[in-house]
Amino acid sequence: AFGAFGSTSNFEDTFASPSAFDPAHSSGLFSPAAPAEPTYDTGPLKGMPNSTKGKIHTDKKTVLQCRFKGTLATNQMNGNVIFACDSRDGGVLREVDTTRGNLQVMSTPIVSPDLRAKVASKYNASIRGLSDILRVTAGLHSTKGQVRVRVSAMLDLRILESKQPLRIVAVWEWGQGFPQPVALQYIMSPPSGGDFSYDASTLLVADTLLFLAGQSPKGPCVFISKPSLRESWTSNSLQGSGKVSAMEVLMTLDRSRPYLAVALSDKTVSIWTYKPAVEISAAKGKEQQTKRWLFPLCRLDAARALASVD
Repeated sequence: AFGAFGSTSNFEDTFASPSAFDPAHSSGLFSPAAPAEPTYDTGPLKGMPNSTKGKIHTDKKTVLQCRFKGTLATNQMNGNVIFACDSRDGGVLREVDTTRGNLQVMSTPIVSPDLRAKVASKYNASIRGLSDILRVTAGLHSTKGQVRVRVSAMLDLRILESKQPLRIVAVWEWGQGFPQPVALQYIMSPPSGGDFSYDASTLLVADTLLFLAGQSPKGPCVFISKPSLRESWTSNSLQGSGKVSAMEVLMTLDRSRPYLAVALSDKTVSIWTYKPAVEISAAKGKEQQTKRWLFPLCRLDAARALASVD
């Protein structure tokens, strides 16, 4: 009866194959469709805004082609150049980085609201404008262990109360504080007196002091002022018979050596220390303890030294 189906071994061989009833292995109606492979558009984007490489632009008209006034100064902290030039408001102090295409990194108007207020309070005068900038200089000083920069300038201001310009020395804290990195600190008059004269081109600022070379009845001298102590000048006579031809303060980050180099027209060069002026206290009566703020360290007679060179 079972002969038509063959033997048991044939039955097992016939239906033992997994493809007989397993849809996963069968072909035809029970076979699932293969998943479609995703396709991506690798072409360039369309309708997107174009982007260009960033570039620093310098206002050449106001920074590089302005009318310079006074002298060039150097920020000893970074090597940048500080100078003054004309502007619509009468004048502006600028600091530029010469290594980056004269990029302006800082600026401040000279005739600022602070300057107007200080002139009105101190001199009872109203500023009409800026007449001239005779000198711009920058120096270092140490405050609470940090070395900072100050900028000073000698200015001639036009005022309403007089036809004669008002000459002042202004001092700015430079590159500190936020949001106002430049702040006007002091204004004061230069040395005055019938027996004294000064050279505006020798103005220096360092260690919270101001220096000016000049002449006194005793000969060449250096005027020193400490505006934080009192707004006056101390005359310090120099050894020599000529006039001061050059003067410079030692500008290093180490402010423990307050030295001033002075060259005279009699061909002598001398080194002086102004340490007493740096250390003087504003306590009552202390400012009168030292009448002289400049003391000699060494002196070179250049004419005699060079005469001995073959």
